[in-house]
Amino acid sequence: MFKILKKIKRKIKKPRGSFSCSVCGTDAVNLMPLPQKYLRSFDKFGFVHSIFLFETLNLFNYSCEKCSSADRSRLMALYLTDYFNKNNADKSLSLLDIAPTKHLQDYFKKHIVSGKYRTADLAMEGVDDKIDIQDMKLYEDNTWDVIICSHVLEHVKNDQKAIDEIYRVLKEGGIAILMVPIILEIDKSVEADKNKSYTEAERWKYFGQEDHERLYSKSDFMERITNSGFKMNALDINYFGKEVYERFGISRTSVLYVVKK
Repeated sequence: MFKILKKIKRKIKKPRGSFSCSVCGTDAVNLMPLPQKYLRSFDKFGFVHSIFLFETLNLFNYSCEKCSSADRSRLMALYLTDYFNKNNADKSLSLLDIAPTKHLQDYFKKHIVSGKYRTADLAMEGVDDKIDIQDMKLYEDNTWDVIICSHVLEHVKNDQKAIDEIYRVLKEGGIAILMVPIILEIDKSVEADKNKSYTEAERWKYFGQEDHERLYSKSDFMERITNSGFKMNALDINYFGKEVYERFGISRTSVLYVVKK
């Protein structure tokens, strides 16, 4: 772990306040590295992959010092701000935010008219709707214009069923942003055996967190999305531009998965 921490310190060469945040809108902001508690756990439990091979994770410039938004949230906001402006979000769009974060809640409330933005989760307190995304019977077919589901699918037993449900409740022509932890060195996703009980150490070792059910490969993840009927757009540095990635602290391998019904 100490080698990783030293490498992170060496990599942080930009002066404080040299980044921008697309979530809180702050320019000249400092970005903080991934919290050490995660690095300690990866090291303690012997995570079997290199943490430098996560597709969308900036270990060195992870979170905004002002609003705490993670790099993947800043990537989402880069796309959504333009999308909202083009689609009259303040007047017409409805948005479902699954497993919401405080910084994105504040961001969405600036763009979505009151009453058309709702939060949902099975265990989280304070959300608008208590739902299991594997069975969202609370919502009718074709309900939402936009659905955000970031780093949720790796927690559920049947992720394909959850993706099918997202497809069902999304309106025709609507979009969803689906993000999961992806390791670039594997060709096939690593799944928890449904007939086996895993210790906390084993889940950290094989899946990257104590409550994860799987660790995704890129090809598997994309296949599961398209199997549900979605049209896939994998937006990377070629879409956003190198200068934008650098300005907002996005790692070069990062990809935003925007899917359309």
